Amino acid sequence: MNVVVGSMLSEDTKLYGVLNSRIDPIIAMATNPPVLAEKDGGLPATKTNLIGDKLKAEIMGIGTELLMGELTDTNSSWIAGRLPALGIELQWVSIIGDDLPKLTEAFKRGMERSDIVITTGGLGPTQDDLTREAIAPAFNETPTIQKEVVNDLERYFAARGGPMPQHNIKQANLIPSAHFVHNRNGTAPGWWAERDGTIIICMPGPPNENHSMWEEQVEPKLSELIEDEVTITRNIKTMGMSEGAVDEVISEFFGIENPYLGIYSKADGIHLRVIARAKDRETAQKLISPVEKAVHERLGEYIWGYDDDTPSQAAAQILIAKGLSVAVIEMCTGGALTNIITDVADSLTFFKGGTIAYDKAVYKFTVSRTT
Repeated sequence: MNVVVGSMLSEDTKLYGVLNSRIDPIIAMATNPPVLAEKDGGLPATKTNLIGDKLKAEIMGIGTELLMGELTDTNSSWIAGRLPALGIELQWVSIIGDDLPKLTEAFKRGMERSDIVITTGGLGPTQDDLTREAIAPAFNETPTIQKEVVNDLERYFAARGGPMPQHNIKQANLIPSAHFVHNRNGTAPGWWAERDGTIIICMPGPPNENHSMWEEQVEPKLSELIEDEVTITRNIKTMGMSEGAVDEVISEFFGIENPYLGIYSKADGIHLRVIARAKDRETAQKLISPVEKAVHERLGEYIWGYDDDTPSQAAAQILIAKGLSVAVIEMCTGGALTNIITDVADSLTFFKGGTIAYDKAVYKFTVSRTT
């Protein structure tokens, strides 16, 4: 059986936002992490004593371009969505411009109220990249050039066929209380610094550099802070009911600390997120299971996906399961719908192809021949 889908989307249609939305920042749970043991290689084990204290975090997006609306701070929301699974409670998110006194003040304030301060941006080679310069006075320490990082930067540029610009030397600055975090996708190394019970983690602004640094180095390090506990999450995605209606159906599960249940209105429906914390994964799963079972019993027909599922993936699974195929006719979309379909794994098994038309005659001709 073949299915033909016609599509006429205006230029302003936020198609990718609808079909590929991501989890927003979630203020969820806290934990009592142990002191890390020393480990060889990579980032040094933290000396911060966090036993008996809730692990509170804040995120600082740094850059005047964020305050001016020239760029959107997507890094903060991306990081915020990953903190609950680590058992870290996010309490503040702020944006600070490229102003040295204000940045230094923000770091001092963060050290007073947070266990972890995570920053994005301000690590580049230009004069308005001031994250390093702001931490130094907040720590009352003097940065020095690290020759091994200069060598790394020189090799980075040499591999790309040119010498290192002298301005990039500032990226090799480091204070005694900090360690570099390697950046495999760019020239700006991150910082991991500790002072007076606070960990400051500085990462670059470009998302491809920021996300890889987080996933490969920062997140594994943070997970060690709560190595005596396990936090697991389950995202249940629904469509067809309003947020208020969903809330009413499962209201008795809200307000419980462990497992925590959150409800979020998204472009692709209403999402439910269950978070449980326990000494091991099996125990944490036992906390989640009754809530997930109740959600299934009451909302089963409205559930379309879980965790990182997207609507396009869910639609593809149905097409494959039913042995259906699909072709598309698009007008004034630039092939957006076709791109979404072909981004799905195994799309070759159900996608027959399509037409992208900008002239009504082509559109009508294609429709008449197809139908």
